[in-house]
Amino acid sequence: MEFDEGKRFFPALINDEKMYEHIYKVACLILGKDNVLLAEPTMAGEDFSFYLEEIPGAMLYLGVGSKNINDTQTFHSPYFSLDEDTLALGAAINAALAEMYIESAQPVASL
Repeated sequence: MEFDEGKRFFPALINDEKMYEHIYKVACLILGKDNVLLAEPTMAGEDFSFYLEEIPGAMLYLGVGSKNINDTQTFHSPYFSLDEDTLALGAAINAALAEMYIESAQPVASL
């Protein structure tokens, strides 16, 4: 692979402020505020940033590590132990994010 100095590989991933607020609000409703943690910014590359160049969005992490295993492996490791019970919760959060976003965009009917 040749690196082209004039070409960037991944754009910066910058969350849209309104989408971030929406995700935070919905996550707090579903999980409780004490269970919603804010991640520190990182310099890691992420291809999700290409989507955010086209549409407003925000990235979130779902904690899926197993508490049953004393494991310090990261989720990119082949030795990472996934708690599959968290996947249903992740699907529920994503469904609620979409539903509440659509509801908030609907005009209020006059009485």
